Amino acid sequence: MFKPLIEVNLRDTFVEYKKNGVRVRKPVPNGLYDSRMGPADAVSTCGTCHKIGTACPGHYGYVALAKYREVDQTTSILQYREVDQTTPIPGPR
Repeated sequence: MFKPLIEVNLRDTFVEYKKNGVRVRKPVPNGLYDSRMGPADAVSTCGTCHKIGTACPGHYGYVALAKYREVDQTTSILQYREVDQTTPIPGPR
């Protein structure tokens, strides 16, 4: 079984700053485009194996996703309706 190299836990993917008046975008560490996952283009260097571009095979990471809660909300509404039949079911927001 593969163990993830890093955990992607930041929503931000790039940091923007100006260098000599030119806007530059740099990947955020522990973000989606972290260089340890592999280079994002043909001229970048991998942060893990230090190979350039397509010479790097890519590396495993882990993305923590939020729990999908619509089923929990629907169950709560239906249980509430069983207790009080006069209350209308709320529609989509």
